[in-house]
Amino acid sequence: MRWRCRARSRFLSGSLLPSPGLVTADLFFPASLIIVGAHYLTFISLYGMWLYGALAGALVAVGAASIFLLPDLRDISGWIGALVFLAFAAPLYLTYRASATSEMTLP
Repeated sequence: MRWRCRARSRFLSGSLLPSPGLVTADLFFPASLIIVGAHYLTFISLYGMWLYGALAGALVAVGAASIFLLPDLRDISGWIGALVFLAFAAPLYLTYRASATSEMTLP
């Protein structure tokens, strides 16, 4: 079951990613953020961590805002996405570590 979800999301993200860049080069990074954010939605059910939903929402919000609301951010939206990933790195690791230690202490 898990393999099918991953394979399906990889196929969709791989097939949709080049198309916005073909329309105009400015849309490549914002559209990539939306696709990668949607990809992280599957991690909620795969790993049972709701924090991935917040990460997905943040990435989709940055991508959509740079496409529809703030077109001047299109050039740096990839860097903003990297900052979002860095902001979520520590909370995701701490959540994983807390769940791993709680599993180890169970009899």
